[in-house]
Amino acid sequence: MTMRTTTFALLSALALAAATGCGSGDDGPGGGTTLALRMEPAQQGVDSSCAQAGSSCECPNGAYARLTLVAHASDGSEVAVDPGAVQWSSSDSASVEVIADGAAADVGGLRDWFDANGSEPSATITASYQGKQASMPVTVVINASGDWQARLDNGFSYLLSLQQSGRAVTDTGTGYGGSIAGNALTLTVSGINVNATFSSRTQVNGTYASSSGGLHGTLTCTKQ
Repeated sequence: MTMRTTTFALLSALALAAATGCGSGDDGPGGGTTLALRMEPAQQGVDSSCAQAGSSCECPNGAYARLTLVAHASDGSEVAVDPGAVQWSSSDSASVEVIADGAAADVGGLRDWFDANGSEPSATITASYQGKQASMPVTVVINASGDWQARLDNGFSYLLSLQQSGRAVTDTGTGYGGSIAGNALTLTVSGINVNATFSSRTQVNGTYASSSGGLHGTLTCTKQ
């Protein structure tokens, strides 16, 4: 925890803001202004595979995003926020960590489905400013990024190199993809549909079937 916090404090000083709208707002300080949280990529060198999901965000376990508190006047123009007056909190700091940095904060998943008795951990991140608040729900998803060796029951073996963005996963070798929900993984690679479950963070078991229906069976994927 100390090492992670120290690393983010260092990286935050070098951060470049690349805004993408993700968040929810509330009435802001005075004069009809509004507050909102804006999600930006995590700092360089940190897993930043969190992604926007409507007005909330989804983070693979171990991934981080940067949230910035923004205030807008009634005419839509952005107004300055006093960094020293912003307070950050997580409704479940054991599941979603928040590392405050003035008007911004780094948030990341600390636990996933395997730690939470068969459910996806989530927390609400809140920024309080001058008596008002803006918040954003964050859900932690199993992190499947990396190389996986897929072995089919017919003896065929295939290497999957997965990249992840929120729930979405993509095989970099083919460009095909799928998604994660709870401990379930769906994936379509080169015309083969995979429906599987994570038995651990490093093993997936399930079935496969070709789109044409001619090829089907069981498979096991092991993280390398």
